[in-house]
Amino acid sequence: MKLLIAADGPTLESPVAKRFGHALSYLTVDSDSKELLTVRSGEQVSRTMIIRAAATAGVTTVITGGIGPQAYALLSTNNMQAVHAREMTAGEAVEKFSRGELKVLDTETLRHTAEEHELHRKEHRQQVKTGKHAAAKSGFTPVTPRGKHHLQQFSGRGH
Repeated sequence: MKLLIAADGPTLESPVAKRFGHALSYLTVDSDSKELLTVRSGEQVSRTMIIRAAATAGVTTVITGGIGPQAYALLSTNNMQAVHAREMTAGEAVEKFSRGELKVLDTETLRHTAEEHELHRKEHRQQVKTGKHAAAKSGFTPVTPRGKHHLQQFSGRGH
């Protein structure tokens, strides 16, 4: 059986990446013959290309520490499954998968897509600007028109 492992290095001694999309390398391993093919992550190779190439090569399982909604959906459309492996090397993950000790994921492990995360950050910034953020609702009002910083600037200097 062929496996695709999201890893933080080019060998089986490398740790499994915490997130599929942030892996430094993608290792294609034949669990029977232990044949290894490494693809390094970079600008020239997208995660989509890696998943499609792996599916074409006969990979049915992806081993990763975590996977987001977009990558999980892409795996599903290519009839591939994701397996959760954390805090172990790629080689250990292959062995544990062979013994059936790793959990097959039935949904993504990461909650937000990158677009949702950026939208959340923008909303947070807007709330802080308009005073609708939790810190702004705490009841603090600046003592001077210049705010608290103005008072701190001159405190302790005899002014």
